[in-house]
Amino acid sequence: MEKLTHKSVIAEGNELIAIFMECKRVPTSPEIPKYYVPPFYYDRDVETGIGMLKDFGCEYFPEDMLYHSDWNWLMPVVEKIDTMQNYQFTVRMFYHFTEILDNKNRTTIIDREDGSGRLLSTWKAVVEFIKWFNSQTQS
Repeated sequence: MEKLTHKSVIAEGNELIAIFMECKRVPTSPEIPKYYVPPFYYDRDVETGIGMLKDFGCEYFPEDMLYHSDWNWLMPVVEKIDTMQNYQFTVRMFYHFTEILDNKNRTTIIDREDGSGRLLSTWKAVVEFIKWFNSQTQS
């Protein structure tokens, strides 16, 4: 599986997803964004030095977010895309490519094939979709 090694690419994509998911920006310096990422759609315990604790969300810098490397982070984003605007969009994930369809207009919006594996391919397609969606809503 291809690894994303360019930190700014990861950070830029993860920040775009955090904004799309309506994560609140935490007051820090304007040059260093930080976001509060709420707990996801499942009960999750986190192992700490004092035992297992409930995950109540946390503050993250975009380069520390795990949207690009953890299905538990990425799937709520996929679910949001699938259910937004009265189920207008569908994310279809295959092993080496991901496509995002516009069900209303019966067109393929994103067709991301790069051989990087399902997780990374889906992350890249989601980032590409968010950029496309933002350009549509700003026009």
